[in-house]
Amino acid sequence: REALGSETPLFRANRGSVATNSTQLLELKMALESAVSSLSDEEVKKYNVRPSIHMDAMAFGMGCCCLQITFQATDMDESRFLFDQLAVMAPIMMALTASTPVLRGRLADTDCRWGIISECVDDRRPAERGRQGGPEPDPEVAGKGYRRLYKSRYDSISTYIFQGKTDDSHMTNRILNIYNDIPVPIDEDKYRDLRKAGIDPLLSQHIAHIFV
Repeated sequence: REALGSETPLFRANRGSVATNSTQLLELKMALESAVSSLSDEEVKKYNVRPSIHMDAMAFGMGCCCLQITFQATDMDESRFLFDQLAVMAPIMMALTASTPVLRGRLADTDCRWGIISECVDDRRPAERGRQGGPEPDPEVAGKGYRRLYKSRYDSISTYIFQGKTDDSHMTNRILNIYNDIPVPIDEDKYRDLRKAGIDPLLSQHIAHIFV
């Protein structure tokens, strides 16, 4: 049975390797708790460090099971309307069905899997997280990898995208931001391309935000 397991070094059939890696993880955990306890309250707050459950693979997030549903709408307006409605309903349903209080056999201070999924694929650079340092600016990355991104690229939505029928002439070139009240960094080049192609400002902003 073990020979059919994952080829990931941590889970190969060699029992000794598994035991060694488990010991190393335990030592890492103990070292982390010791290091955190030695920091001042100001340092803990500044660097956002705390004893944690060590999850060493993306699968801890993307491996969480879920029910995924695909909707087929009649047109773009209905699609955008459903998007906004689900943005309100989904967190409520997530709270009602929360069932992930234990990770790696340890009780966490959360009961929902969303944070684990978001963080396990969070590829923001230090500068994008608001920290100092990091690699040199990359012209291939929106904002050259130095613009502040306030959450993981794989996270909750940032904008509502329905603001009435798109054939209403007075709404064609407007963004109605009554409820869109959080920062929405975008890829400006993608936004310009979308606008030139005739996509309305709000949907262009939504799509260009995905490409940051």
